[in-house]
Amino acid sequence: MSDKTPDFVSQTEVAHWLGVTRQTVINLEEHGMPVEREEGKYPRYPVPDVIQWYVKYKQGGVRSYDQLRARHEAAKAELAEIKVAKERGDLVTAQEFERVLGGCLDQLRSKIISRPGAWAARVIGIETPNEGQAAVKEMMSDLLDLLRAYEPSAESDSDSQGSPAADS
Repeated sequence: MSDKTPDFVSQTEVAHWLGVTRQTVINLEEHGMPVEREEGKYPRYPVPDVIQWYVKYKQGGVRSYDQLRARHEAAKAELAEIKVAKERGDLVTAQEFERVLGGCLDQLRSKIISRPGAWAARVIGIETPNEGQAAVKEMMSDLLDLLRAYEPSAESDSDSQGSPAADS
C-alpha cells in the first residue's frame, strides 16, 4: 500500500477522513463541498479541494446559497428603511451633521474667547479653595448654557450646498 494521498476518494472515505456520517457529506455538498459526478457512477471527491473547502467551512468562511440570499435580502430591506427614513426627514447625512456640529463648535469657541472678561471679575479676590471651586462651577455652568442654547443659524444654512435649507 502506498503512502501517497489519492486524487479522488469515495463518499464513505470522505466521511471517515472528516469524522462525519455519509449523510453529513451529502449535506456538505449542498453547502458547496467539491464533488464530481458522472452519470451512472458514484460521486468522487477531489481530496485537496475537499480539505481546503472543509477547513474554510469550519472556520465560517464558506456560505451557502441560502445564507448569501438571506444576507442580500437583509441588505435590500435595510436600504429600503434608509430610503423611508430619508423621505421622513429622520435621517441626517454625515455632511449635514458635520456642518451643524462645525457651526456649533465655531459659535462655542467664539463665546469662550469672549468670556475671560466676564470671568475675571469672578476670580479676583478668591481666597479659599471652596470659593475657587464655586467660581469654576459657575463658569462650567455658563459654558454648558452656551452649548444648550445653540441654534443653527440661518446664515450657515444658506451657505451650505446641498442642505435642505439651501435647496428650498
